[in-house]
Amino acid sequence: MRAAAPIVIVLICASTASAAKRFHESDGYFPAQTMPMSVYGVPVGEARTLTIRLPDRFKAQDYPLTLLWLSVDDIDVQKEARMFINDNGPHEVPASTLGEGKDGHVGHMRLDAGLLKPGVNELKFVFADNLGGSTGGFDIMDAMIVLPRPGGQVDDIPMIEREIYIDWPDHPKLAIYNSTLEPRLLRRSGKKDPTGWKPHDVRKGDGDGGWTYLPGELQFLSAPTGQIMPFGLAKMDNGELILTANLNDGHNRIVTSFSKDNGDTWTDWHLPRTAHGRPMGVVALGGGKVTMASGRRYFSSDYGRSFPVEEWIKVSKAANGQGFAREGHGMVDFDKDGNVSLIMELGHNLGPQGLKGYPRSPSVHYIRRSTDGGKTWTEQPAPEQWKWTSTHEGKTWPRGTNEGSLVRAKNGWIVAAMRTDMPAEFFPMHHDHWEGTAVSISKDDGKTWSPLSFIYMLGRMHAHLLRLPNDDLMMGYILRQDLRDDGSFASYNRGMEALISHDNGLTWDKSRKYLIDGWPFVDPQAGPTTLVCGHTCSVALDDGRVISAYGHYPSKGGVLIRWKPQ
Repeated sequence: MRAAAPIVIVLICASTASAAKRFHESDGYFPAQTMPMSVYGVPVGEARTLTIRLPDRFKAQDYPLTLLWLSVDDIDVQKEARMFINDNGPHEVPASTLGEGKDGHVGHMRLDAGLLKPGVNELKFVFADNLGGSTGGFDIMDAMIVLPRPGGQVDDIPMIEREIYIDWPDHPKLAIYNSTLEPRLLRRSGKKDPTGWKPHDVRKGDGDGGWTYLPGELQFLSAPTGQIMPFGLAKMDNGELILTANLNDGHNRIVTSFSKDNGDTWTDWHLPRTAHGRPMGVVALGGGKVTMASGRRYFSSDYGRSFPVEEWIKVSKAANGQGFAREGHGMVDFDKDGNVSLIMELGHNLGPQGLKGYPRSPSVHYIRRSTDGGKTWTEQPAPEQWKWTSTHEGKTWPRGTNEGSLVRAKNGWIVAAMRTDMPAEFFPMHHDHWEGTAVSISKDDGKTWSPLSFIYMLGRMHAHLLRLPNDDLMMGYILRQDLRDDGSFASYNRGMEALISHDNGLTWDKSRKYLIDGWPFVDPQAGPTTLVCGHTCSVALDDGRVISAYGHYPSKGGVLIRWKPQ
């Protein structure tokens, strides 16, 4: 039977409380071509071949242990499939890869000395037996050649730094790093998924409690395994759009996709070498240069196709010695020649406040500037105007802001839209749905800021500010929960909304907000805090249209809506 594409299983070694885990460093080399590779619906005896490139310096004698790691779907018994490695074989697939199901099947096997060679290695998979007509083939979801680094011992390290851990009976536990030499592709969606734009209504408030309907288009961008979460959209000077996203398939990868036709079509997902995390603040610097950041800052010189390890920059800590967390979108200024002259971005942490941690500790928000395309940064103090207080049951609590977006208005002001900490009366909820969105403006290039203007106290966050071609400002944000200021539910709606400012960010008319995509959702078993949508990004097209994207958890995909503010 044919099953839905599975999520790759991550095998994690159990930890012990008495001692730190020790692992042997290993490099993992993946196929360069699009995955999954289907060996389904083909005649018995037909084969499919993938290639994995090892370094030219590879010498088999330097590696007493080499492994092949496979993720496979829908092999019922071992005789159904046969595998050849550089024309050596046939080999059986590992027994642990047998079966079908949404979680996939992972296995690894030891490779004999002499099977692998420097450069291109071929792995051929043959549909060897249809089991009396009861099966039509199988899929190779992913593959990896694992080469332990000689003498490379490491302590336990976070998932964001490596691909997987595995155990091998006669060898130390392996911590595997993605060492693919070339960026590879992942098929954008499964064979049966609908693709392309479909008609979609965008609703706009009429100022009197009703709606007008505007024509728009909607499409889903997904992957055959895991969850896609879009984080950034930008225009590049080669005419392309770049979309950056996180693929959560157990490996927390960064992926990119590209469009040459204003979003009509998108490429398969590119998996930049060893890039992990949530790709925030994507900036097209011109001339093929692109930068984005997660735990590190990444740089590309080939329009976002690759982000060489040699150009990574580790993100320094904030002024209070804590981490500098990004969840949002920075501001970019260009000079008269079209070169990037300034990047300004926001970062936050809870800070050493001694108030029992989240949600009681207030967020501390910082501003950083770069004048060299993101290579070096200077940090400003946390603005006092972004701090506020909340009083409940006779006690006043310090509050702050986090997860912010910046934009330069036509008149030169800098506008910030930020997520606000939850009011004190909602601490018992212990869930960040009960946070909101506020705006602050600087009229002196970021030196001082206006007091917070609260747009929403609860339920709406992840704001992204955009300057439109007509110089209006747009604020897109996620509708996590449709909550009134008293914490009660106004509706079951989830999705994405937007507001427009015609006066450089001073006012935002909520009676004329846009419901870009809204849908009711409730899960009685999980309760009212079920998280089903998050994060958003938008890009303005030259013709006045906007492409907005957000994470749609039930579909495991990113939703794109193309629409035109009016």
